[in-house]
Amino acid sequence: MPNLVMARSSARISVPDAQSITVFTQDSADVSKDVSGVVTLLGTVTGGQQTFGPFAGGATIIIAAGAYLVMYGIGTTPVLRETIHYIIQRSPIALDTAQAIPVRALVNGVITSNSLLGITCTLPTGAALDAISDFRMDDAFEWCVIAAGLFGFTVGASAGHTIVGAAGVGSGTSGYFRTRKTATNTFVTYRVS
Repeated sequence: MPNLVMARSSARISVPDAQSITVFTQDSADVSKDVSGVVTLLGTVTGGQQTFGPFAGGATIIIAAGAYLVMYGIGTTPVLRETIHYIIQRSPIALDTAQAIPVRALVNGVITSNSLLGITCTLPTGAALDAISDFRMDDAFEWCVIAAGLFGFTVGASAGHTIVGAAGVGSGTSGYFRTRKTATNTFVTYRVS
């Protein structure tokens, strides 16, 4: 498995003498070289893979990841064979009563419901979503609801957060959604399946 730099973070990497570093991302990543505290941008990798080096005497490389994680490899001819979009999946959040969906539940990616009644849970407000991240216009993330209870789960709109498509997830099924920022404090959630 390749080395990883998480989305919107950075890492300092030591590259040995006469070796190179190959960097891959689906978004963009700045790759810089630190020489005695003077940092120089070597280049920006955008939606692909690029190799930097070889570095005579070695080098300290700084990778600053954009909206997606970055993979990198070091060697005389480093090649990344695994160009898969990795994600981190935190524990699903269970919502078994009608309520506002906590922002944490939405961004964790998986919501489960074992409700004995049909429930409606409202989306977080646009302001609440904007407050937890540095979303840019048209940034989006995906999440799902697994309705394992006796009755279904319905996703409801809220202030600054609308829904497009079927909002109901039937009992024993799941629904897949994409949430997109359309303006400051304003989001749209699309039912994609």
